[in-house]
Amino acid sequence: MSKTKVSSEQKIKAIESYLKGEKSVIKIMEELNIGKRTFREWMRSYETFGNDGLIKQNHKSYYSKELKLSAIEDYLNDEGSYDTIAKKYKMRSVNPLKAWVKEYNLHKEIKETPKGGLFMETRKTTLDERVEIVKDCIEHDFNYNLIAKKYFVSYSQVRRWTLKYKENGIVGLEDRRGKAKKEDELTQLDEIKLELKIVKAEKHKLQLENAFLKKLKNIERGW
Repeated sequence: MSKTKVSSEQKIKAIESYLKGEKSVIKIMEELNIGKRTFREWMRSYETFGNDGLIKQNHKSYYSKELKLSAIEDYLNDEGSYDTIAKKYKMRSVNPLKAWVKEYNLHKEIKETPKGGLFMETRKTTLDERVEIVKDCIEHDFNYNLIAKKYFVSYSQVRRWTLKYKENGIVGLEDRRGKAKKEDELTQLDEIKLELKIVKAEKHKLQLENAFLKKLKNIERGW
């Protein structure tokens, strides 16, 4: 199969057509003159990043020092291959991970992405914002980098709030610094309403994930 340049719009349309059952993989391969392996790569990128995974980036991705060290540790502890770990940390390519491991083994200091990257300073947020951020993070398969950029907060903030919610529910997202503050004090009804927003997101994500995996298995079996 010869190589053909396919636009981001064509890729998104092809994936959506397949997932909706409008076109078969073979039909899409014929129309776009691509191979089975290429379509699989599109599907995996879509699974990890949604539409963003099929759009060419014009900027350098931001990776925090915390993420880099965590990914390096996973690899050195044999917790997966480069591919597996790159997918776990929502990375589009294994190349940055390989470079980090090489730097670490050469005893070089692992640093934040340079200022040319997309670094977001920490900022003050309301409880409603944190709930919305966690909900959006769940809907986007815990893509901390994507959500951090979207809401102009740091990667570590998004990760911390998501983990706190997993451990303690809505209460984990309350700002308990300073006894004089009443902004984040919740009634039981308020807590239930906010919890419901995230629960709905989790349920919807699970439904989409199950449908997607079913489609992906069909491709792996060769239709």
